Amino acid sequence: MMHAPARDSAMDLHVATSAPEGSGAAIVGAVDPPALPLSPAKAARKGRERLILAAKVLVTVSALAYTFSRMSFGELVSAVSRLSADAVVIAAGLTFANLALAAFRWRILLAAYGAKGVPGLPFLARSQLVGFFYNTFVPGNVTGDVLRGHATRTCFDGPLGAYMVVALERFFGLAGLFSLGAVGLLVHPLPSVMRADLLAALAFSMALVIALVPVLGRKVGGFLPGRIGQWASNLPAVKRPALLAVILVLSLFTHTIVGLTGHVLLAAITPQVSTAESLVLVPLAMISTYMPLSVAGLGVREAAFVFVFSKVGVSRADATGASLAFFAVCALVAAVGGLVHLMWPLRVEPESEIGDK
Repeated sequence: MMHAPARDSAMDLHVATSAPEGSGAAIVGAVDPPALPLSPAKAARKGRERLILAAKVLVTVSALAYTFSRMSFGELVSAVSRLSADAVVIAAGLTFANLALAAFRWRILLAAYGAKGVPGLPFLARSQLVGFFYNTFVPGNVTGDVLRGHATRTCFDGPLGAYMVVALERFFGLAGLFSLGAVGLLVHPLPSVMRADLLAALAFSMALVIALVPVLGRKVGGFLPGRIGQWASNLPAVKRPALLAVILVLSLFTHTIVGLTGHVLLAAITPQVSTAESLVLVPLAMISTYMPLSVAGLGVREAAFVFVFSKVGVSRADATGASLAFFAVCALVAAVGGLVHLMWPLRVEPESEIGDK
């Protein structure tokens, strides 16, 4: 709302500086206009954003410092040096495939909420890749989601429908993550994990609660406090509920691929870890990255890898090396997304064209 007055001031300044010499307008034009002050609400929001970013940086630096302090630099270098180029290429390929599958899930989610003129998979896959770049390299981990919502905003009559669908996609992803962890604990209980059945039941319960948010949010929004209730009340209505089950199944597949990606890197460093163990433990470790506690998950992910893989005898240095390799692969794939965005910037296409992509 502050842009229009600033533009008017710029026009007035142009007129003033074009006035005849000696006029009062010329004198006014010779003085730079004062900068418009931020409104109290916007200034407070900016302050909160800086405080949150500072807290994330602090958590990231503290977690990394603690993790690195518990091992020698030589141990970490030795772990990373055991990585092979083949493992990195395979992990990158799995990450690209996972983004493509996530684009397919996004398309189905848009259809479930009654989107009109849903973009084709090529457009959505490119948006997913570009969004991955912003989520990886821009602090906050949500910039890419905002961009994806912006790229599909013409699919809904209301201005917020596309953004809310992208937010709901995270809920389904988290539900799939908990579900995969629960299934893994039941199918392959770990001897060092006490009461795996209880943990699996807890994970399934969490998955159910999270999955019900998109379905029941509008109905319970009036009973929830503050902005949470307002957000829930404004969720888009589900038009095709049966598709939500498909989305949850696809979320299981996407996190299975994440587990396989982590296993490829970890097995290159410490081959004694089985695929079944990785499919149980990598998703459990990745739950930490859903918590907005750090920058791009750094620090908390490494601590989570160390904690869960210590249950199967993986050393701290090996687990940390695998976690850092996982981040490096994500950064590599995200950099490709940045290059794609530089060469083919995303734009919102007219509805008559967007459905034909």
